[in-house]
Amino acid sequence: MTSSEAGSPNKIPYLDGLRGYSILSVVVLHAVGSRHVPRWLIPADLLFGNGRLGVYIFFAISGFLITTLLLREADLTGTISLRGFYQRRIARIFPAAYVYVAAIALLVWVGVLHTHWGAFLAASLFCWNYGFALDLLTGGPDDEIFNHFWSLSLEEQFYLFWPSCLVLLGRVRSRHIAIVSIVLLPFARVASYALFPKTRLQLATMFHLGIDQILWGGLVAFAYTEGTHLKLKGNRYLGWLTLAYAVFTIFVLTPAIDHVPGLGRFVVPTVYSSFGSLLLLWLLSGNTGIIRSLLLWRPLCWVGMLSYSLYVWQQLLLTEKSVDAPFPFNVGFALLAAILSYYLVESPLRKKIQVFLRRWTWNGQCRLDRSG
Repeated sequence: MTSSEAGSPNKIPYLDGLRGYSILSVVVLHAVGSRHVPRWLIPADLLFGNGRLGVYIFFAISGFLITTLLLREADLTGTISLRGFYQRRIARIFPAAYVYVAAIALLVWVGVLHTHWGAFLAASLFCWNYGFALDLLTGGPDDEIFNHFWSLSLEEQFYLFWPSCLVLLGRVRSRHIAIVSIVLLPFARVASYALFPKTRLQLATMFHLGIDQILWGGLVAFAYTEGTHLKLKGNRYLGWLTLAYAVFTIFVLTPAIDHVPGLGRFVVPTVYSSFGSLLLLWLLSGNTGIIRSLLLWRPLCWVGMLSYSLYVWQQLLLTEKSVDAPFPFNVGFALLAAILSYYLVESPLRKKIQVFLRRWTWNGQCRLDRSG
């Protein structure tokens, strides 16, 4: 779950706070299963521990930021530098991800953890979301330590697809692709479940069946760059719609997942993704004084800054097959790992990696047909 580059829409200040809420929901979700967890944290799981919703909010933010960056670059320069885009993405994502993979390899080597080569390969190649189709995953507990790489894999595949789509097809056609994907892929998931049983365990995580979950945020980016969000300023109905959708999503749909077959597979991906994007559009419209104030709280923004690091490392310390530590020490260790990762690995390496990659000779600039 990554932040965008500096000098970009990431300057929208409350987005770090929204990232902070999202990653805390993942942490709370995993923490409630810890040893010695206090009773007061268990009810908080409903509102603050819906980690799956947190991931979908991350998807909305990612689709929004990446699309906005690319559209703004095209507006300013008339081109999209694919080389520059991938330099920034590699420098942002690879250090934490591969240091984590290396740490797991070390812990397996010394006998603290157990996993298998297929899990390492699926995580290292960012193809975890196709792990069962490629016979790399077993579905057993030894997969657990890398399970969060499903979302990282889907985002990486989105990065490969979406910039090229904008370059080759233009702004208008790309927006049409996003709309068609959002409409058709929910039905494609139903068809795939019926026709291809091997896809069922990763139904909404595979790129060809799940890219709509990030493209929802891309549609918000189109609206944002065209100023549509400003037309919604002062529209009280948008706020009431967002509130009603939030109540339905958090207090109706989420508790029903465990009781109604099919909700998790077929309904949740669309509802959670659309809610994350509606929430983002509501925030951008400027109608959310109290919520914005909460999201601007400095400790929450700081956690949001660490969100990618914390998302990567919490899996090692908070999940069922992780390093065994009781609450609250496991949460503290996860936060410490994220801090060390961000300040000692990610930040120092980011500029060095970009400088190294800039030595390549390929120009990598492609003109975007803004007429579509």
